Amino acid sequence: MKILLYLMAVVFSLFIVENACGQEIQSEVTSYSDIIFYSGNNIIVKEEIESLSSKKINFKAQTSFTIPIKNRTGIIERTEKALTDIETFDTIPYYSKRYKTSSPLFRDIKILVDYTENDRTRIIITEQTIPPFNPTRMKFTVIRDNDYLIFKAVNIDKISFWVFPIISENKLISFFSAEVTEKGLECYGLGVADTASFFLMRSRIKDAFDGRTESLINWIHSLLKLKLGS
Repeated sequence: MKILLYLMAVVFSLFIVENACGQEIQSEVTSYSDIIFYSGNNIIVKEEIESLSSKKINFKAQTSFTIPIKNRTGIIERTEKALTDIETFDTIPYYSKRYKTSSPLFRDIKILVDYTENDRTRIIITEQTIPPFNPTRMKFTVIRDNDYLIFKAVNIDKISFWVFPIISENKLISFFSAEVTEKGLECYGLGVADTASFFLMRSRIKDAFDGRTESLINWIHSLLKLKLGS
């Protein structure tokens, strides 16, 4: 009986997500892959990918793109400022390819902690809602150097629908890196999740997860073009 209720909760939560009404948006990043690869040289990114690849991951989506930049002065600092304005994340639209509608990706974001661990690492902990799930805490880690920035978000609480846990702690990860090169700001985005396996609903869960990852990365792409690009 508990398993049946759990399955019903997952189906219902996905139904709410996929049928949310809203205004259609256009993707700016057009190519995503469910195969994890990285062609850059940043050792921190490589180590992160190796760590993720060694774990069980049900769903993953990644992409890369380059932002042309005219003014390179303080580019990493400006990138960090854009990405750590966390409370504006409630403006990110989630686009459902299945129903061609959009709804908020996050709601009710509150910053609980914001501190610098050392000269290179900043930690931000928030409470936020990922509709239609219960509020949860997320940990954002920002690592930066003169010519690169790494931005990582991890759920530090379970993500639940009503009383049903859907994703365990530290199992929903968004990872983004930006590196200054001759071409501009070369960016890499990756989202991974480890959820319970549901054979009959795998395609629907994958669509919902991919849509969320793509919505976040598309928004970052548009934000950086606006703040940094030509």
